[in-house]
Amino acid sequence: EIEVEYEVSGDGPVEIVYVEKLGGDAQRVRNASLPWTKTVTLKGSALVSVIAVRGATSEGTLSCSAKVDGEEVAQKTSEGTFITAACTKLVF
Repeated sequence: EIEVEYEVSGDGPVEIVYVEKLGGDAQRVRNASLPWTKTVTLKGSALVSVIAVRGATSEGTLSCSAKVDGEEVAQKTSEGTFITAACTKLVF
């Protein structure tokens, strides 16, 4: 088993889609206030994925990160309007 910690920060609110288990449906969080964190436990090989979408017309910043057992495996920062930050990593 691996412990995955997702984190999204920046200017909210945002919509967040994340993977909770391999082969399972992605979970969706609407109007999430930031910062947002979620820890999930995945078994064996896993797709670690968190995507945040900011639909605001005002300028802003959006960052995501994914950690596996405490080690950062993906990080992304976006700036602007109507921005997306996606952090995805295959873990074996």
